[in-house]
Amino acid sequence: HTDHPPHVHYAEIRALIEQAGRTGLAPAVVSCALTMFDRLAAVEAALHGVSVADVSFHEVGALDSILDIVGVAAALVYLSPRRIVSRVVPVGSGQVRTAHGLLPVPAPATLALLQGIPIEAGGPPVELTTPTGAPILATQASAFGALPAMRPIAVGHGAGPRDLPDR
Repeated sequence: HTDHPPHVHYAEIRALIEQAGRTGLAPAVVSCALTMFDRLAAVEAALHGVSVADVSFHEVGALDSILDIVGVAAALVYLSPRRIVSRVVPVGSGQVRTAHGLLPVPAPATLALLQGIPIEAGGPPVELTTPTGAPILATQASAFGALPAMRPIAVGHGAGPRDLPDR
């Protein structure tokens, strides 16, 4: 693993996911994952002034990012929620080092993916919503705002090693 993964063309990621579909990954998971990557590819194409066919991913092309998106797609298909809602999306603040150099938080791709979605700026000087998480929210959540009325039946925790003092 390097600081900046190599360029991975969108066609390679798409082919990888489609191949997984031919070898056992459920068609609904393939479709869901490709919906998220298609949205990301369209945003990257617009930001870089290229066609979707010419999009190369950097950080989002890393294996862990691909697995994150496909894993979320698999979880959503398995859980089959009636609807998905999100709080107003916290984006963080500061700057993030990328293959394109130092970028503001939210990074341009993240901000473009969240267009039309209520966001919350500020907070700790870190990226709270990434270009991997943003297409998940943008394609899967149907509403944003306060926590809806619900009856929790299970609780999960442990979202990684980062401990933020304000969260």
